[in-house]
Amino acid sequence: MGRRRLRQFGVMMLLIAAAAGRVRADEGAPPVDALSTKQQMIRDRLARLEDRMFRLREKLSTTEPENAQRLEAALEQAGALDVKARIDRLVEALRDHGTLDKPIAEQEQLLADLEAVMGVLLDRNPDDAHRREELKRLAEIKENLDRVIDEQIEQRRAAARTLQAKRLAKRIGDAARALEKLKNDQADLADDASKEKNNEQPDGQPQAAEQEKLAERAERLQREVEQLSRRLGDLKAADAPEKPAGDSPDEPGNTPQDSQPAPGEQTPGPLDDAAQDVEGAKDGMQRAADQQKAGKPDAAEPEQRDAIEKIERAIHRLQEEQQKLDPDADSDQAAEDQRRIAGEAQRLSEQMQPKSADEQGQQGQPQDGSQQGQQGEQGDQQKQPRQLQQKPSPGQENVQRAREHMDDAAEKLDDKDTEQAILEQDKALDELDRAKRELEETLKQLRKEEQEEVLASLEARLRDMLEKQTAINTETQPLTELGADNFTRAETLKCADLADRQRAVSEAAGTGVRLLQEDGTTVVFPNILQQLADDTQTIADRLAAAQVGPLTTAMQADAQAVLTELLESLKKLREKMQQDKQAGGGGGGGAGASAPLVPTSAELKLLKSSQVRINRATAAAEEAARKDDNAADVAAMLKRAAAQQQDLVEMARGIQERAEKEMQP
Repeated sequence: MGRRRLRQFGVMMLLIAAAAGRVRADEGAPPVDALSTKQQMIRDRLARLEDRMFRLREKLSTTEPENAQRLEAALEQAGALDVKARIDRLVEALRDHGTLDKPIAEQEQLLADLEAVMGVLLDRNPDDAHRREELKRLAEIKENLDRVIDEQIEQRRAAARTLQAKRLAKRIGDAARALEKLKNDQADLADDASKEKNNEQPDGQPQAAEQEKLAERAERLQREVEQLSRRLGDLKAADAPEKPAGDSPDEPGNTPQDSQPAPGEQTPGPLDDAAQDVEGAKDGMQRAADQQKAGKPDAAEPEQRDAIEKIERAIHRLQEEQQKLDPDADSDQAAEDQRRIAGEAQRLSEQMQPKSADEQGQQGQPQDGSQQGQQGEQGDQQKQPRQLQQKPSPGQENVQRAREHMDDAAEKLDDKDTEQAILEQDKALDELDRAKRELEETLKQLRKEEQEEVLASLEARLRDMLEKQTAINTETQPLTELGADNFTRAETLKCADLADRQRAVSEAAGTGVRLLQEDGTTVVFPNILQQLADDTQTIADRLAAAQVGPLTTAMQADAQAVLTELLESLKKLREKMQQDKQAGGGGGGGAGASAPLVPTSAELKLLKSSQVRINRATAAAEEAARKDDNAADVAAMLKRAAAQQQDLVEMARGIQERAEKEMQP
């Protein structure tokens, strides 16, 4: 009984908050005295509510101490917030006939404070705020961690490219030296051939054999230089900035000649020219060998000299490219960049450290610095879970170790030891990855706890709404059977009472919508609940106007069916979560910090049920039209069905977009 009364008080507090919001929304109304009167009515209603809460607390102190404590906490919070005095000041401010800017700002703050008091009455866990703060803090840490990881990955890639450049430069140097030796050997062979020309019967066969060997060496070096050219092209392509998305050869200024070549189709460069020189030298050497075999040493000599010149050009080109690579030229900048990332990791590690008691004591202090507010905040700190106050953020030690490896990598880069720097960078990335996994696991757990609280609160709210809606429907039926034309004052007053109770259901549905919107992971559930809030408000308006015909009762029956469906869906979902929790599982598709509050499968079932209800409503409207029933009611039914159908289209689109997003890597 006590818990139910607490919920009733919570709903009353919600109505008071909503009324305060309506007063604020009426800021453009000319008669300011009317606004003052409304504000005073809210103050009186709040005073009566507090009086009833005091009396109930006394009754529950022995039989239901837990609920009595909840009432006491709500009363203490209302007292600490000085709600009544603030409303009195609002009344005076509105009577002042001055600017409404200050009253509007105060009403905004008062509305938020009344919502907080209402949260105590509606079974909101006092640790919810701390959990939300922790989720927000850890999400911010994860965002910073992801940025550090991305920067470190890029730094590691740059170091890998530098190492590749070093190795390539060494191979180019080796090729240049091999060509230098080939050139010298070719020059020596040419000199020997020149000396033997004076022999009366020169034997060109040995010279030809040696010349062919040199040609074979030139062919091997040609292949080596060609391979080096491809490696250099790949290295330059990796260093080149990515082409912006949307650029294509068909766009102006993007002709096929201007577009970048595909991998393996690099534009010819100096090493390709060197390879062609070596190939030309090889061909010349082979021709020289053929001339020597034919006993024509004079014809072989020009070919040999031409081969030497081509090899010299190839050597020069290789040396130029080796000089351009100069992989150690940017090592100082690389070390500086690595130290900058290490500094970011250090700041992240400090962000992940637990806050001191002084820092915690400064959080949430009231702006007026009142002693009572400070005591309330100290009480909150004592209730705050210990792990949120003292335990470092998950992964903090890993981030600290990663920072140490980054410092070591920077030192290795200073020493031009790129290979060892990469090893340290890999260790840093491994630690950062461990930190990320720990952080994601904690976020997942906190998110799951938050979802359990939200679902429990939502289920309790829906159950209470269903009880109220069922009672309203039952009490409306006799009025419908009697007919508005036969109403006496008693029936008219009854309609007014039912209208007020129906508005309470609508307000509760609206609060449920806000609860789901704060979560922000569901598509169908909040939309259906918003439709319910709108429909029940329409029902309330019709009841207030004593319109208790078939349309009203049909909408009431539909509201009851929607509440039953939503409640049943939540019950099954919570049972599934409880089973997964007991089994030690991850909750099926609920893995990850961004798992939706309501799974897609459950939302699709709700979507289908909504479509079935729209179909029934459309059929009912058509039947009413054939019977020549009230044309205005028929038009209203069709208009409502059309609006709900459009909402369903948007919901289906939202589910599709979410599914596509989840499928993205």
